[in-house]
Amino acid sequence: MKSLKFTTLFWRIYALVLAAMFVGSASAENMTEAWVRRGIFTPTPSAVAVDTDGTLFVVGGTSDYMTVAYSPEGVLLWTNIYKGPWSTDAATAVAVGSDGTVFVTGDSHGGSPNYLDYSTIAYSHEGLPLWTNRYNGPGNVADTPAAIAVGHNGDVFVTGGSATIGYSLDGVPLWTNAYAGSGYNFGGRALAVSAGGTVIVAGKGNGYTTIAYSQGGIPLWTNSYGAGHEVTAMAVATDGAVFVTGYAYGSGGYFDYATIAYSHIGVALWTNRYSGLFSNSDDRATALALGTNGTVFVTGYSGASSGPDYATIAYSHEGIPLWTNRYNGTANAHDYAHSVAVDASGHVFVTGDSFGSGSSGDFATITYSHEGMPLSTNRYNSPSNYYDGVGSFAIVPDGVVVVGYSITSRFGRDGTVVKYITSPPGYNTLSGLLTEDGAMRLSYMGLPSTSYALERTFNLAPPDWAPQITNTADAAGAIVFTNAPDSTTNNFWRVRSVP
Repeated sequence: MKSLKFTTLFWRIYALVLAAMFVGSASAENMTEAWVRRGIFTPTPSAVAVDTDGTLFVVGGTSDYMTVAYSPEGVLLWTNIYKGPWSTDAATAVAVGSDGTVFVTGDSHGGSPNYLDYSTIAYSHEGLPLWTNRYNGPGNVADTPAAIAVGHNGDVFVTGGSATIGYSLDGVPLWTNAYAGSGYNFGGRALAVSAGGTVIVAGKGNGYTTIAYSQGGIPLWTNSYGAGHEVTAMAVATDGAVFVTGYAYGSGGYFDYATIAYSHIGVALWTNRYSGLFSNSDDRATALALGTNGTVFVTGYSGASSGPDYATIAYSHEGIPLWTNRYNGTANAHDYAHSVAVDASGHVFVTGDSFGSGSSGDFATITYSHEGMPLSTNRYNSPSNYYDGVGSFAIVPDGVVVVGYSITSRFGRDGTVVKYITSPPGYNTLSGLLTEDGAMRLSYMGLPSTSYALERTFNLAPPDWAPQITNTADAAGAIVFTNAPDSTTNNFWRVRSVP
């Protein structure tokens, strides 16, 4: 074995340092699969919330609500099941208060002559049931909640298909507001509470409809955008500005992303639309998140010749488009982004369903820098090699968590939780030598007894990572990739964990 020549060494070091940037530093650029939990809980998990200590609360259900708590290490802490008057109960949203109280809402069949009711439950951090409140709106029709949020004073707010409701921390109903404007019945889809206590609800009414209530339930302002448009997500900035996204009719009757900003008093500030690569295909925004500096990140899926791609867009707080990134998965087929989140360091995480080579849909989670540079891609394909569909997503103190389902057979499915963590400091060193036959010998420090794939690309904009070698780290976490192919052109390497 001989050392690389100086000129080659320069390019090699350049490539290896850049690869290390893609797969790891202490600041979230290397996402390693820490653990997977499947099949212990509901086959249809719909939402996840995280406490400040990293405890996870996952909810879902088809016949009963099920709420499951996991430690940051994936240890099952407690499980609670809620059975309504009949046998149809599905939890749809979960939130955690500053004191660790867990609030779960969903729809529950109320029995004849009722149809579906809101049913909201509070648990202590340790899983002790504290209170339950049901809401049956006028007419005994379908009351289906979509979102829940906790105010800074502990009050709890729920919105959905028929009303927005406020409860005290102790479960006392405080107020109920239903909105019907211009002949349209409003259906809440997203909910947030501003730093000043204003309750903001966005949903479908006369197009996008956004409503602000005081903490006591007094309507403050209402704004609508277009007819027939669909709201999917909303967030409130620290200055009270409200950002709403979804999809709106564009040219030819196809949908475009449409993102709108309002001031804290409801003044429309800006509107941005994204029509993707083709005018004759649908582009649907599905999620929105805000960075700590006010940057607005919108994701969803956008038509392409091979099927929809993830499409993620960054806007400044003032609405200036900053960057757009698209992700076409390994099968060059259908890719649907469902969620976006931003960590305290400004890293942007996007997750959704992506068809994989030789498999059906996989969980696919992409990490971008705040400036839009692709940093890592993590795909999860369950052992059954059937469809894996994402339901929700959350930032945790040491990484991200994705929840969804994995099809196990023609008639079966498991709920699935996957946690990705940042590589610990010192675990991102990728070094190499050139062997006598011209191949590379690369070494890496990873997690003990974990399988890793070595991948290579020749381009970074966009990267086209191709797997080269798969190997397993030893008990100390050391791994060596021998006979890695060499090239006279520049190589950019990365290492990622594989199932």
